Amino acid sequence: MSDDDSKSLAEAGTFGVEITFKAKNMGKDKFIDELGKFLMSIAKDVESRKGGLVGHVKAFARVDDGFVRLNIVDSELGLDVGDEIKSKHVTGGTIKVMAAVVGVDDHHVEEIIENRIEDLRKVMDIDVVEHEDHDDHDHCHEGGE
Repeated sequence: MSDDDSKSLAEAGTFGVEITFKAKNMGKDKFIDELGKFLMSIAKDVESRKGGLVGHVKAFARVDDGFVRLNIVDSELGLDVGDEIKSKHVTGGTIKVMAAVVGVDDHHVEEIIENRIEDLRKVMDIDVVEHEDHDDHDHCHEGGE
């Protein structure tokens, strides 16, 4: 049995994306809070679907002077945050997001994340650099498309 067959039988879905962002001198705490809301909304969207269960939803953001990593395994348990950003403000960087779930297929995991990215656009300028999808190839995007 192939990995794809196992994933299909388990009704598992995965999706990952890399984002570049710019923020106008956003406070570090606000940045981490917004990223946390973004991940939590993905987790809650997955859990709201019949049979949807989060394996993990995680993000790693690299900024000028450090990084932060956030992880959710269950929205009821909240976020696990590892903050290694040295300054009090964030102006830009990259964010890698990955979700692995059960009960929601790849296509719908991708749809959930893309919809939540639109919410994140309300607080920072975002460009989706690339994403990995269920077809096992990367798509490169310019101008956020």
